[in-house]
Amino acid sequence: MQTTFDETSYSLAVQAHDQQWPVLVRGDLERHGQRWHLADAQFVSVGMVDDEDGNTNTGCDR
Repeated sequence: MQTTFDETSYSLAVQAHDQQWPVLVRGDLERHGQRWHLADAQFVSVGMVDDEDGNTNTGCDR
């Protein structure tokens, strides 16, 4: 899957990748030939993890 981000979102994506943080992204999934593209991609959250009690903690909500 491919997507395009604005400069601010791209910086956040790079930081999440460097820190190995999970990300939740929302957009419109479109097929282009044999590939998929996420159009109008927007971050929902970055760094969401479950703690040992099963509670979801988010490092950064968008």
